[in-house]
Amino acid sequence: MKPVVLDTTALLAFCDPDDEQHDNTREALGVCLAAGHPLVVPVSVLAEVLVGAFRSTPHAVRTVENLVDELVAEVRAIDRPAGRAAARYRAEFPDLPMGAAMVFGTAKVIDAEQILTTDPSWHEVDPRVRVLG
Repeated sequence: MKPVVLDTTALLAFCDPDDEQHDNTREALGVCLAAGHPLVVPVSVLAEVLVGAFRSTPHAVRTVENLVDELVAEVRAIDRPAGRAAARYRAEFPDLPMGAAMVFGTAKVIDAEQILTTDPSWHEVDPRVRVLG
């Protein structure tokens, strides 16, 4: 099965049971995993998710990292092909933040089936986007 890429908003929603999209995200990820899709996050997404944990406690950092280790098949490094693909997305969509471009670049390079996010503006960027919630 083709991989599914998670963006920061999807991973944060999954990690935080108080997030309004937590249940939708948990259900969507369960469906993906049950169908055999490996979940992938670019290392940039992991870094963004860990910022809040580092601002909190060492326990929060361990909790997030353990959750990611259990959930995702791969935390993917940003390599040259992903960087080039991200640059192409930024060239076409100048208002796209670099972090988002890295998600799209990673999805392009690994030929992901879907990109999961809670950001509805991403629909215009790539047809593989699935907005949760």
